[in-house]
Amino acid sequence: MTSSRLEEAWRSERPSLIRAIYLTCGDLDLAAEVVDQAFLSVFARLRSAPVEDVRAYLWRTAFNQSRRSRAAQRRMEAAVDLASRSTRNTIGGLDEHDPHEEVLLSLARLSPQTRVVLVLRYYGDFTNAQIANHQSIPVGTVKSLIHRGLASMRGDLLAPKGCGP
Repeated sequence: MTSSRLEEAWRSERPSLIRAIYLTCGDLDLAAEVVDQAFLSVFARLRSAPVEDVRAYLWRTAFNQSRRSRAAQRRMEAAVDLASRSTRNTIGGLDEHDPHEEVLLSLARLSPQTRVVLVLRYYGDFTNAQIANHQSIPVGTVKSLIHRGLASMRGDLLAPKGCGP
């Protein structure tokens, strides 16, 4: 891959990939760091051997590095802990909670594998077959993870919100 093709990948894929990694780790700075490291790893790999699908290879590298990051795991555990405590501010029965935060908290409650599959499917716009290849799991498992993950999030997001403590 030439440096101009890598620069194009940097411009076209980096913003989307940072947002996708952010959805799995919950920390924007860490997501940017992981993506930058993924680009460096891919660049080093491309210098030694060709890669058939650079976009898929880049996304897989970034997700693998994110998953291995201990800092990402600690931050996600903190987000899940925050979600489980569910500190809601309600005034006069009106919920001041940000709906985007609700989605992120619901996503944080999912298993890491389910979270990655949902982000790849609905944010990365990968097909079930591409996700299966990316995660080294059968397509049927991808479909099950998507179904169960969406059902879990639907339950979280549509559950009645009480006004109690």
